[in-house]
Amino acid sequence: MKKILLSVTSLALLLVGCGAQGYDRTAQLQELYGALQGYTAEIKVDIPRETETLHYALSLEKNGETVEVQVLAPDALKGITARIDDGSLSLAYDGVMLDAGTLCPRVSALTCVPLLLESFPESYVSVQSEESLGEQNALRVCFETEVEGEPLACTVYFSEENAPLYAEIAADGKIIVFAEFTNFAFGDILSSDTQAESD
Repeated sequence: MKKILLSVTSLALLLVGCGAQGYDRTAQLQELYGALQGYTAEIKVDIPRETETLHYALSLEKNGETVEVQVLAPDALKGITARIDDGSLSLAYDGVMLDAGTLCPRVSALTCVPLLLESFPESYVSVQSEESLGEQNALRVCFETEVEGEPLACTVYFSEENAPLYAEIAADGKIIVFAEFTNFAFGDILSSDTQAESD
């Protein structure tokens, strides 16, 4: 009986240790992305609509408070560039407008990644777990954010190198954005000394 109790106690301690390790990694990720001043990324975004799913390929570059997004596909929209700066969105390409095509009017193919990566550091993480994503080991984190008072449920998978691999955004129980990161590179990250100097 003592051996059984000892085994159960050991297992419980092991599980608590695993949870703490996941929590520490998540906290480190939030700190990392909170200090992130720049990145480049390529993503594939799927936007479900009532009768179809729209597919986009985008490249993103963040520099400070500004994110520039270029449409790589579909061909009909290729070359459209969006600039997200201080919460405002502007598009450029001979007056052509990108139909975001989302069921949620406040989240689009262009804005979903900046929304995810900027809200993650300040959000309460409700779920975190180590999972396999394809052939990679990933940390899955779930958190909630709001856009104009509308709650959104977000899920992001991070690689062992701390880069985002895949993400989903849901509203009212429906997934409104699927995003696959095909490439991601970290740019500038503020050090504590740099932050202190800028204050």
